[in-house]
Amino acid sequence: MDQKTRTNSSARLTALDGLRGLAAVVVVFHHALYTNPEFPGAPGGGHAPAGSFMWWISYTPLKLASAGVESVIVFFVLSGLVVTLPVVRRRGFDWVAYFPRRVVRLMVPVAASVVLAAAWVAAIPQVSTQPSGTWLSNSSTPNFSWEYIVKAIDLLGGDGQINNPLWSLRWELAFSLLLPVFAIAALAVRKWWIGGLALACALTWLGAHAGSGSCSTSRRSSSGRSSPCGSTWSATPPHGSTPAGSGTRCGPGSRSAAPCCSSRRG
Repeated sequence: MDQKTRTNSSARLTALDGLRGLAAVVVVFHHALYTNPEFPGAPGGGHAPAGSFMWWISYTPLKLASAGVESVIVFFVLSGLVVTLPVVRRRGFDWVAYFPRRVVRLMVPVAASVVLAAAWVAAIPQVSTQPSGTWLSNSSTPNFSWEYIVKAIDLLGGDGQINNPLWSLRWELAFSLLLPVFAIAALAVRKWWIGGLALACALTWLGAHAGSGSCSTSRRSSSGRSSPCGSTWSATPPHGSTPAGSGTRCGPGSRSAAPCCSSRRG
């Protein structure tokens, strides 16, 4: 390994770039499958006839190509790693410069994506060709207004009706703002890693047992079907509930059809 390679390796974990790239492709493919009402991984849950393409891509080892939920978890882990490593490796980390730099790094792409999404929503007629209760129907925004843009950019209290995957950026922003807490925890786990591992397992078990988390892996919708990602799509929403076309919440304060959703990302 030459000096240039060693220098690049120390500054950037290049192997992770390839992993992120593969995960990104899987997430995009997973989202594209949402437009097919038979896709079992879509919010609301479709039914794929045995032997169909959707069946093969959902219930065989080919599932790896559409594992959007798992790929978003990969993104979360990698993001936590690359954000935390400079803090725990470097003495005298500049926290004053970190916070504004990190917020700008997250919010500029978010704002750009929201403007692009708003342009598409305004340009394309928001009339679903599928029945109510499907992802495509619930993600349509027939009464689009500027308020949706403001809500989408507001990662702390808005929603992502016009840009579903923004739900994941809420958690990214929350983690970034709480980085000092996680950095202290990482340093403590380095010394007492067995206790840290046991605590992580205990908290994971408690969260799963209590049904908590950003999105439950399986929750009954009002139609009685099990819906992935904690979504509550229903073909016949009860009186007073969220009407079809306005989306559903997936994660705290976010209307998302993204899986955990992922899709939970992407």
